[in-house]
Amino acid sequence: MAVTIKHVIQGNYLPHGVCRLFGDESLNNLLGATFTLFVRCSHQTSRGLLSYSKVATQLFYWLDNITRELTRSYMSTKLPVEMLVETLCFIRQGICCSVDSTVVASACTALEQILDYLMELVDQVKNNASAKR
Repeated sequence: MAVTIKHVIQGNYLPHGVCRLFGDESLNNLLGATFTLFVRCSHQTSRGLLSYSKVATQLFYWLDNITRELTRSYMSTKLPVEMLVETLCFIRQGICCSVDSTVVASACTALEQILDYLMELVDQVKNNASAKR
């Protein structure tokens, strides 16, 4: 089932624009459920979840795919700030606490994509402020 969800999130089965065009909320509901599951799993990292390399690898692989594919479309409208903070804390733990190079690479890639998105938002705000003057 996780592979199917991964392919749906990546847009391999259905383009995300089709869902938005017809007002279908099923993709947003799926993303909300997977982010909720992710946040619950990220709470377990303090209890040693990162010591299980296969689980940690899959979690960070999922996070890398989410940030690569859906940063602009999902994070801008549907992701609560608390989940963004949890995501950044989880990325920090992956970078600092993991001994697996795959986990560290996926965490760094996810962090880079989130920061790129946030910097684009800052640039948009600056451009809008300067245009109003």
